[in-house]
Amino acid sequence: MDRVINDFVHLLRQHSVRVSPAESIEALQALHYVGLEEREVVRDALRAILVKSRNDVEVYDRLF
Repeated sequence: MDRVINDFVHLLRQHSVRVSPAESIEALQALHYVGLEEREVVRDALRAILVKSRNDVEVYDRLF
């Protein structure tokens, strides 16, 4: 799971979404709480942590 999140964060950064190292760690921690069973819950949890602007929402949704 760590590798998948790290790869996703790297992909976001390649598309100009700014994600700090602390936010990457927080994203991993969030997945331990919400689990991986429901895709929408995972998407929303990560979006709440990794997205900071409206422009980033579109990029995030496309890449997720």
